[in-house]
Amino acid sequence: MPHRIPIRSAGRRTLLLLLLLLLLLSTSPILVEAAKKKKTQKAKANIKSNDYYKVLGLKRSASQKDIKKAYRKLALQYHPDKNPDDPKASDKFMLVSEAYNTLGDEEMKRIYDKHGKEGVQSKERGGDPESWGPGGGGGGGFNRGRGGEGFPGGGGGSNFRFHGGGGGRQRGGGGGGGGGFDPFEMFSNMFGGGGGGGGQRRQQAAPPLKERTHSDLFSSHVSKLSSTKFPDSKSKHIWLIIYHYKQQSLSDLTTELNDKMSHFLKIGGVICDGKKNVKICGSKPKGNTGAKISIVVNGEEVFFEDPNPKNPRTKDIYLFALNNLPKKGVIDVNRSSDITSKLFVVGDKAVILLTDKYDLSLKYVSQSYKYRNGNGVKFGVSRGKNLELGRFFKVKKYPVVVYVEKDNSENGFKVLKRWEGGGEELGNWLGEVLGEEKGERGGKKKKYASYNFKKNGEI
Repeated sequence: MPHRIPIRSAGRRTLLLLLLLLLLLSTSPILVEAAKKKKTQKAKANIKSNDYYKVLGLKRSASQKDIKKAYRKLALQYHPDKNPDDPKASDKFMLVSEAYNTLGDEEMKRIYDKHGKEGVQSKERGGDPESWGPGGGGGGGFNRGRGGEGFPGGGGGSNFRFHGGGGGRQRGGGGGGGGGFDPFEMFSNMFGGGGGGGGQRRQQAAPPLKERTHSDLFSSHVSKLSSTKFPDSKSKHIWLIIYHYKQQSLSDLTTELNDKMSHFLKIGGVICDGKKNVKICGSKPKGNTGAKISIVVNGEEVFFEDPNPKNPRTKDIYLFALNNLPKKGVIDVNRSSDITSKLFVVGDKAVILLTDKYDLSLKYVSQSYKYRNGNGVKFGVSRGKNLELGRFFKVKKYPVVVYVEKDNSENGFKVLKRWEGGGEELGNWLGEVLGEEKGERGGKKKKYASYNFKKNGEI
């Protein structure tokens, strides 16, 4: 008679085998690595999320202790000083700080849970989101500070948030608009002397923050300026100056400004930390901005009055620069007689742009500014496919630039040189024709980067 295994005993053996199999699978290197990869991917997805809770990797039921713990971990992980080779780390650090700045405050957390970021912003401006009633505002998402594109014609231009104000999680309460914060000061307070905001005991010391250098704060396109190296009335270029008062990088902003304006001005950065460049930095900007912006023309500085200082738009800065360009340096000529009567009033040489456009080329304005102090050369422009001058100079295809000199002929001048585009950049051509001098600080003569007038609709 065969031996029968009791049903209960067989069930136990099956269960033990299953447990053993699960144990083996859980310790498999491949599965462990896959689990780590999945966890990393989830963390990356969280940090890109539009939800403050997901940014910190938390559930909505998280306590203040959980929120603080998550912030401490992620702030240390993404701090720019610990990730010098990762340009995205700074953005992640800012997002983590922004999330904690709201969720780490009980009142703001409650408003965020109920009305989203719109409610928090309303409260910071002195509003009362509680009066919105159920469903008012957003649903827990947040805007990372970027607007639309498409200027100068459109209504966009990127927004860049300048954080400022006090340290920790201090807010402006009901006074209106005190919601700015400095994420680096918040970080320092959390790990150093500030204790994290709530009057708690001093936390463990944070890693020392290194001094932020020019390359940390600005893009590579920005020239380093200081009290001893600053544009004056003899400068050959129009300058847009950015005075930087905070620790966070302005690389994105300065990169975009360079893309839009490098063909007609230079961008310079000044670090204002209370120790350097005190003479030119002056007082800190009003409100919670981390920078102030100016333009320098002929040694005179005009400051940008930002209509939206917390979220400066590249379009607004672009229009500010446009409105302050020295366009009077280019004289309109509509007939050949204007050349002698308008351009030869002082000197005996002139450069004339003939274009089918009506708007004045910004690149041409910058070139007229560059040569304003020497050579006695005047710059003129004939716009909108002027028929008389088009025939006179035998223009077959626009744009054309002619270099003329006063003489005793019937016309009163003769053409010395002619530029019709082709492969030669206008700045290089003018440098050769007018005998370009040394650089702004006595440096070597430089070739201009190629600029496509046709593509950019300039002339």
